[in-house]
Amino acid sequence: MRTSRKRLVVLSLAGIVPALALGIAVDSLALKGFAAGSIAMFTLVMTHMVKLLRVAEGHDKSRPLVSSRRLVENSEDIILVLGDDDELKFCSSAAVRMLGIKPRDQLSSYVMVEDRQRLNEVLHGARSGRKAASTEFRVQDKAKSVHWLEATASDLREEDEFGGVLINARDITDRKELEVESN
Repeated sequence: MRTSRKRLVVLSLAGIVPALALGIAVDSLALKGFAAGSIAMFTLVMTHMVKLLRVAEGHDKSRPLVSSRRLVENSEDIILVLGDDDELKFCSSAAVRMLGIKPRDQLSSYVMVEDRQRLNEVLHGARSGRKAASTEFRVQDKAKSVHWLEATASDLREEDEFGGVLINARDITDRKELEVESN
């Protein structure tokens, strides 16, 4: 892409110089406004193209290719952010839809008593600086149905955007039921 960007800069300069010359030459013919408008439009188009190139190359962090919020809202994966007190700071729409979990709830109130220790060990490991750790545990939704979740916990407390432990989870209830049936 670097060659394309250099070519783009050369083309923009090649377009501006003749346009400026044209603007000076036609000044006496009252076409100055037309030439200035052409220069302005050309500059806007070139600026937009440079921005598109920067986004495509991943250099423009202010304008991501796809909105992260839209990805999270439309995902079937459960995304949670836990504060130090295990209070939920963030719940993806999948968590709300599937389990009825809301921000400010305590995650442990949804986790089956028998599985809380396993989840706490993974959370403690994540907070202790270990790489992302995974586990499987059961949760009970608001309608009292039990779901198996496979989850990974990552410590993002130092990240301003998160300020907590990130939990990525997905519902594996169907898989667990098949495992029980096949045994």
